[in-house]
Amino acid sequence: MKKDCKLFLYITLAFCLMIVPCKNICAADQGWYSQNGKVFYQMDGEKAKGLVTIKGSLFYFDPNTGERLSGWRTVKGKLYYFGKNGLALTGKQKIGKYQYYFNRKGILQKDTLIQRTYYAGKRGRLASGWIHYGVNDYYFDPVTFRMYKGWHEIKGKYYYFNAYGQLVKGRMVGKTWYVNESGERQYGWVDAGTKRYYLDPDTGKTVKKGWNVINKQKFYFLEDHSLARNYWLNENQYLDEKGKLATGWQQIDGKTYYFRKEKKEKATGWLRISGKVYYFDKNGACQKLSGLVRTDYGIRYYFDPTTGEMATGWIHYGVNDYYFDQKTGRAYKGWHYIEGRRYFFNAFGQLAKNRFVGNTYFVDAEGKMVTDTWILSYEIGADGKKTGKTRTPGLFSENGKTWLLDEDYEKLTGWREVDGQWYHFDEASGEMDREKWIDGYYLKKDGTRTSGQLAWIDGETYLFLEDGSKAKGLTEYEGKKYYFSTVTGALYTGFKVIDEYTYYFDLKQSGAMAVDTEISIDGMIYLFDKDGHMKPKMPDSGKEELGEQIAAYAQEFIGYPYKERGDQDLKQGVDCSGFTMLVMRHFGIHIPRTTWAQHDGVKGYKQPIQIPIEDRKPGDLIFYYSGNSHVGIYIGNDKVVHASNSAPYPKGGIKISAYDYVYIYGCVRYWY
Repeated sequence: MKKDCKLFLYITLAFCLMIVPCKNICAADQGWYSQNGKVFYQMDGEKAKGLVTIKGSLFYFDPNTGERLSGWRTVKGKLYYFGKNGLALTGKQKIGKYQYYFNRKGILQKDTLIQRTYYAGKRGRLASGWIHYGVNDYYFDPVTFRMYKGWHEIKGKYYYFNAYGQLVKGRMVGKTWYVNESGERQYGWVDAGTKRYYLDPDTGKTVKKGWNVINKQKFYFLEDHSLARNYWLNENQYLDEKGKLATGWQQIDGKTYYFRKEKKEKATGWLRISGKVYYFDKNGACQKLSGLVRTDYGIRYYFDPTTGEMATGWIHYGVNDYYFDQKTGRAYKGWHYIEGRRYFFNAFGQLAKNRFVGNTYFVDAEGKMVTDTWILSYEIGADGKKTGKTRTPGLFSENGKTWLLDEDYEKLTGWREVDGQWYHFDEASGEMDREKWIDGYYLKKDGTRTSGQLAWIDGETYLFLEDGSKAKGLTEYEGKKYYFSTVTGALYTGFKVIDEYTYYFDLKQSGAMAVDTEISIDGMIYLFDKDGHMKPKMPDSGKEELGEQIAAYAQEFIGYPYKERGDQDLKQGVDCSGFTMLVMRHFGIHIPRTTWAQHDGVKGYKQPIQIPIEDRKPGDLIFYYSGNSHVGIYIGNDKVVHASNSAPYPKGGIKISAYDYVYIYGCVRYWY
C-alpha cells in the first residue's frame, strides 16, 4: 500500500512539472519573451529574425539565433541604429559625440541634404560650417546644425542664403545689396552685368534715386538704383559711359552728336570744330553730307561719308581725284602747284591724268605735269611744253643710249630681232645691252649678237656659231679644228686626250689642232699625223729598248718639284701618277690618270700587263702601299724614279729610290 502511494506521488509531481513549462511556451507563441537574459519575439510559432516591424516599430533580430539586437547594424547595405530597447532610431539623433539623421524607415542618411535643413556627410554625421554640395554652397549652424537662410555674418563678413539655403553669388540681393562671386556683401562701386551701383561704405545698401554726391562728384542714379550711364538726362544733356555729363563727340544709338564743353549741351546747326565745319540737325545729330557737295554758287566741297566732317587735301571720289583747299575746303580748278608739282583740274574739279592739256602740256598717270621727257612721238621740254622735236617707232637713240619702241612708243625688253640682227634690251629700263654676256650670247659694242666668228673676250677666245651660240668641244672652223671647253666654251690649248687619242692644240697657231707635223714642245719633239693623232717616237730596236728609253726619259726630270694634282708640265710640278702619265704620253702610250686606274686598266686607254715583281724590267710601273696610293717607273739596278711629296728635292720632288723602299702593291707593263 505504501509503495502504491509513493508511485502515485511521483507521477503527480512529474505531471505538474510538465504542465508549468507548457503554459510559458504557449504564451511565447504570441510575442516577447526572455530566455537566459536575452530577448526574443515569437511570431506564428517561430522566432522573429532580421528586420521586423512590430506594432509600427522597427526592431532587428539576429538572423541566426533570433536574439533582439541593438546599436549600429548594417542590413542589406543600409545602416541603422537600434536603441537599448531595440527600437530603430528615426529623425535627428545624437549618438556618442556626433549628430545623425535617420529617415522614417530608420535608415541613416548620408551625403545628402535633409528637408532643406541639415546636411549629412559621407559617414552620415550632420555637418556644420561651409559645405559645397552639387553646384551650390551652404552654411550649417555649428550648434544646431541647421542650414542658414537669409543674411548671416560669418567671420566678420555678410552672406545671403536663399530659401533653399543656397549661397547667393555675383548679383543683387533685391534692389538693396550686392554680393560678389564669393557671396560676400560688397561696398562702394560695383559692376553687376551691364549695370553699375554704388553701395554705402557702412551698410552696403544702394543709394537713392536721383543725384548723389560721391567723393565730391555728382552722379545720377535710376529707379533700380543703378548708375545712369549712356542715358539722356533731358532733351539736351547726356550721361556718358562713366555717368558723367558728356562733352565733345559722342556716338549714341548709331548717330553722332557733339556736346559743347561750356553748358554740356548738344550742338545744333553749323559748327566749326578744330578748324572743320559740321552740320547738326534740330535734334543734334550730325548730318553726314556724304561725298561731293556743290553749292548754288558752283563751289564744290567734300564731306567724309563716315564722320560727316568737311575734308581737305587729296580725295578720291567715284573714279576721279580731287584736291580741296586746306583752308577754305574748296575744290581746285585749273593749274595748281601741290607740294612742288604742277597739276591740272577741269571745270568739275577732276584731276586730269595721262593726257595732253591744251595740246601743249602732258600730265602723267598720277596727274603730274611731265618735263624733260618723250611722250609718244613728242619731246617735252624743261618747261613742260612740246619742243617740236619728234620720233618714230623702232630703234631710238638719245644721249648715247638706245631703246626699241613699239607702235605705242612703249619700250620693248628682252631679245628682239631688228633688220635681221638680234639685240637684247634691259628688262627693267629697256635700254639696249652692249658688250656683255646675256643667256650665253655675247653682245658687241653696237649691241648686235656676236655670230659666225672667233672673238677674244675678257682674255679668252670663243667661236660663235651662226645663231650666236658658243661652239663647244671639237669644232672645225675655216678648215681648221679647234677645241672649246664643254662647260664655258673658251678655246682650249695644249695636249688633249679625245676618244683614246692625244691631240695638241697649238697656241702659236691661234689654238688650231696640230696635224701632219712635228712640233718641239718644251724641248721635246712630238709627231702628229694627218688626223692630229700624236704618234710615239719608236726606238730603233726591240720592245725592251722602248722600256729602257722610257726609263731614260723619266730620269731627265730628276730634281723637278712635286705638285699635288699636277699633270700638265713635267718641269712645272707633277704628282706621282701625273708623272707616269706624262712620261708614257711622250712615247704615245695613253694611260689613265690615277694609280688604281693605271694598275687595273680602264676602258678607252692602253691596257696594262701584270708582271711578277721578280720579272721587272726598265720602263715598268711599280705601285706601292697596301692601298695602291703611289707609283714609280723602274729604271734598272733595283731603282725607281718617282715624284715624291716627302719634302723638297733631294728628299722629295722627282727623285730616285730603291725599288723596294716600301711595301710593293704590284707591277705592270705598258710598253709591250
